[in-house]
Amino acid sequence: MGMTTFRHEGSEQPASATYWRRRFVALLVGLTVLALVTWALSGALGGSAPAVNTAGTRSLHGGGAPSPASAAGSPAASHSPGPSSSPSPATAGALRPCPSGDVVLSLFSSQASYSLRQSPEFEVDVVSTAASTCTFDIGARHVWLKVMTGSVLVWSSADCAEGQASLVTELHRGVPTVVPIGWDGQISGPGCPGPGATAARGSYTAVASDGPHTSNPLSFRIG
Repeated sequence: MGMTTFRHEGSEQPASATYWRRRFVALLVGLTVLALVTWALSGALGGSAPAVNTAGTRSLHGGGAPSPASAAGSPAASHSPGPSSSPSPATAGALRPCPSGDVVLSLFSSQASYSLRQSPEFEVDVVSTAASTCTFDIGARHVWLKVMTGSVLVWSSADCAEGQASLVTELHRGVPTVVPIGWDGQISGPGCPGPGATAARGSYTAVASDGPHTSNPLSFRIG
């Protein structure tokens, strides 16, 4: 019986040990598989982020030009000075008045005739022939228009000057500065005495002047 009992105990213990070993191996294999799956997922998800960041860093700091959005948002682009930031020679006081013989006045009009209800409009082109840029006063007291019929003065913008009396501007060689002057169709008098009589139908001649300079005569008709 002792042997039977011994055999019974001996045959039970190996079965129990084998069972637990199998459980341990299965658990170990499961943990290993789980660890491999976790590592693979973390590599797939976490590995893509550095690749994106690296590409973004190359595009921003590499040799390629930045995108328009990057350039517009960069401090250097938003604070870069424009061409108007440098002072002009006139601002610096480096220019001199144009020599009297180097200024040419030319008179133009868009129409050759006007009705009694229209106000004739003229343009005076002021051009410098000087070699270097110079200054010239195109104010209402310095450049004026006179309208004549024959040898009789009918109207002069100097009689009742409107606008800025003095307006000094830069003249660049060969580049015209346009001064618009309109006539209300009324007869004027020295000192701006008030509204005058309306000019009659007929032919007139307009001439622009600044004193020493006189433009070409321009003929037009009213009525």
